[in-house]
Amino acid sequence: MDGALRRDLQDAGVEVLVRPLA
Repeated sequence: MDGALRRDLQDAGVEVLVRPLA
């Protein structure tokens, strides 16, 4: 469960970082 939550946060962080750049 912790792994899935961590993965979701990391995925969201990457998306937020890539979204403004793109």
